[in-house]
Amino acid sequence: MIRIILALLVISGVWYVMWKYRRLPLETRKKTFLQICLVSLAVVLVILVASGRAHWIFAVLGGVVAFASRLLPYLRHLPMLAKVLAAFGIVIPGMAEAASTGAIDTSNMSREDAAAILGLDVSADEQQILSAHKSLMNKIHPDKGGSDALAAQINAARDVMLKK
Repeated sequence: MIRIILALLVISGVWYVMWKYRRLPLETRKKTFLQICLVSLAVVLVILVASGRAHWIFAVLGGVVAFASRLLPYLRHLPMLAKVLAAFGIVIPGMAEAASTGAIDTSNMSREDAAAILGLDVSADEQQILSAHKSLMNKIHPDKGGSDALAAQINAARDVMLKK
């Protein structure tokens, strides 16, 4: 009898949460969904601990925590995961470039814009353009912690100034 009552409580709780979730504005649904998942996980964990069935969970969690510091740097190689994490507001350093929505549109960059990006005069010669490009890329190259988008913009500015 107690199992039937508990099952009815769980079913009614799930129904209530789903009803409230559907009434939320679209802007807050992602954040609320994450909160619901975390609370549900916590409730299940408490039930497992109370019933004595959580020993294997803590062993797995201990292993994950032990290797997390070694695995996190490799996550930057997974752009799809970066987009998913960015959707939930989770940003891991080095993954911001992969989570960006796309490259900057440089197809209609004027010569004046390109000169301003490179910090040059519009009448700069090829040597000045290449020197300015090299010094900027040394500062903000993605391999040195810079942004892919800024590097692409500087490369496009160089191409516009050199008329490539």
